[in-house]
Amino acid sequence: MTWDEIARKLLAGTVASGVVVDRAVVAPGSGFARDCRMFAVHLEQVQTVPAALDEFARAAQVCAWATQLVFVVTFVADCLPTFDDAGNPPAAAAVTDWSTRFLADAGRVQAALTNLVDTGDLGPPCDVQLGNGTPTGPLGGVAEIAFPVTILLTTPQEQTP
Repeated sequence: MTWDEIARKLLAGTVASGVVVDRAVVAPGSGFARDCRMFAVHLEQVQTVPAALDEFARAAQVCAWATQLVFVVTFVADCLPTFDDAGNPPAAAAVTDWSTRFLADAGRVQAALTNLVDTGDLGPPCDVQLGNGTPTGPLGGVAEIAFPVTILLTTPQEQTP
């Protein structure tokens, strides 16, 4: 599976959450515009890690390396209650209502990602890890929650010493 295919599967799995958004994008990095309700998936990190080998490969002193990718799936929500034109803060009930809806949507996104990992669509479930969601904001009229998804590609390249 290619990196692009993984990103598109993550995006499709997030869209399957049923959370209504204005757009869903595969972004080139973390600096994408956060100007509406949206889902974004971007590649955060690529690293090479030692691959798990059976006892025979270890005995033959074979080294194997695998690629580990870290994607970040972000749900951005906008239109949160803000100060009015006179500088008055929003009503507490309005902030609580908006936050309750945001948390419910974030929970649906997390559940959809968990389901995607559990189905094995991204690779063997033991090679895919869904990290902790990190909420940020509100800032600039938006709040968001980002979930890292780490995927170990299971096609290591072998090298002998």
